Amino acid sequence: PLLEHTRPPFTLLFGALPKKLGAETLNVLLPYAEHVVLTDAATGQTSALGGPGLTLIPEPEAALEKALTLTAPGRQVVIAGSFYLAGRLRGVLKSRR
Repeated sequence: PLLEHTRPPFTLLFGALPKKLGAETLNVLLPYAEHVVLTDAATGQTSALGGPGLTLIPEPEAALEKALTLTAPGRQVVIAGSFYLAGRLRGVLKSRR
């Protein structure tokens, strides 16, 4: 399996373009995530994803801040779903080093 059940859970920050298989990808990752924050992957591309227990914050930078506050020390935030989302957050992550 790609993810082992023995690894500690992570916070998932997820955003996918509406025309992609976002729901399917999200469903694969959900069982491994302790917290899930959904966001828009690209400007003007509103996420169609949602559900009980999932936090939706449309602005990726604000969603990242929320994910970081939910994550316990020593745990990881995994950003997934779209290269657009990773690209939008890359500069923010570099400036946090």
